[in-house]
Amino acid sequence: MKKGQTTNPACIEKPETKPKRIRQKATPAASLPRRFLAAAVDWYGSALCGNLIITLVVSLTQGQLIVTSSITDLSSGLAMTAVCLSSCAVLAYFIMIPMLVPGFQGQTPGKHLAQIRITHREGKPASPAQLGGRALCFLFLEQTFNNAAFLVRTLLTRFVNPGLIQGVYVFGLAASLVSVLLLLKTKRFMLHDKLTGTQVAAVE
Repeated sequence: MKKGQTTNPACIEKPETKPKRIRQKATPAASLPRRFLAAAVDWYGSALCGNLIITLVVSLTQGQLIVTSSITDLSSGLAMTAVCLSSCAVLAYFIMIPMLVPGFQGQTPGKHLAQIRITHREGKPASPAQLGGRALCFLFLEQTFNNAAFLVRTLLTRFVNPGLIQGVYVFGLAASLVSVLLLLKTKRFMLHDKLTGTQVAAVE
């Protein structure tokens, strides 16, 4: 710039500023009594959904109403069908209800009753993938938390060495114990929370 010239204030380049990221407000973790209440209700509710499918398949096969949760009297093909449909009903309980039922965003019936919900760690609503991941953890990892896992193991004993199935059960029992111990820590993340990046927070 030559001597004597004045600068136009409008032409002065201002340093670029990056937009600030607005962080979601952290929500308080759900208390232990609320989580235990929700777990008890959801264990019963999901087992009821799964057992209704078993009852339906057995009743249609026998030609009369038989209320049961056992697949021992079914052929291998029908048992496989019944267990697959029953597992889908349990997965729907933990995935579709929190996603689709009005007023239940991130909530199963048990969590709705306990006034807690599943969220992303940052406080955002949990994604369908996260809800699905949690449900699969219940079914295949933390197996003592639901009746569907018992039906799957019962079915597999028809095709796999029972000793191997017993080992799978012991593994699931250990995973469930680790999950409960993690729940007792301050942040209250169970094993499925850590694996899926979710948390269970109190409803404000």
